[in-house]
Amino acid sequence: MKETLSSQDSNSAVRRTLRVVVVEDSVPDAEIMVRELRSAGFDVDWTRVENEAQFLAALETGPDVILSDYSLPNFDGLRAADLLVERDLEIPFILVSGTIGEEKAATAIQRGADDYLLKDRLTRLGPAVRRALEICQTRQERKLAMVALHQSERAYRQLVHSLPVAVYTTDTSGRVTLFNEATVALWGGLPDTLNVYNNAMRLLDLEGNEIPLAQRPTARVLSENSAVLGAAMF
Repeated sequence: MKETLSSQDSNSAVRRTLRVVVVEDSVPDAEIMVRELRSAGFDVDWTRVENEAQFLAALETGPDVILSDYSLPNFDGLRAADLLVERDLEIPFILVSGTIGEEKAATAIQRGADDYLLKDRLTRLGPAVRRALEICQTRQERKLAMVALHQSERAYRQLVHSLPVAVYTTDTSGRVTLFNEATVALWGGLPDTLNVYNNAMRLLDLEGNEIPLAQRPTARVLSENSAVLGAAMF
């Protein structure tokens, strides 16, 4: 059910529009929450729901934040939080209850709630919503960054495996962590079983002299933590 309240703020042009789903069976309590948000500087477009079916339908509208009572006759805040987690939805979720003990509050946070407030302390609602929105944005940015990182790593591995020359990487102990088919052909075995510090392959300089293991470019990179340009990494 869509409900509206008049706003007395003359500066609505600079106010942030906030789409809010209020999980609450009490209309007066829901209206108080909306007034607090408007007093905090939000231009609120809100929908009140009382049961799971209405809640799921409201999620389809893409709300910016969800305010939920802890207990309703046909629904509850924990179930609402679970539904968000099940659907992998990054929507700030704040419990607003008349009475909620520390144990229940802790359980709610563990189940996905971003914060909880008592109904007699709603002056904290505006700051709590802002903080939850910032936390949600940070989570979304981190998730996007991880996706981009995985895509970059996959592209790098595909590039390495497509090269006709031997390419491999090692960790700081000298253990081979990535290699391509050309490396297998060059070494005559699987590099993941080798260590660049103790493999038996000989490396010669341009005059035909063997390069001591400690002076090889890879060893220098690992020991000095610096890049070696224009050199084969052995």
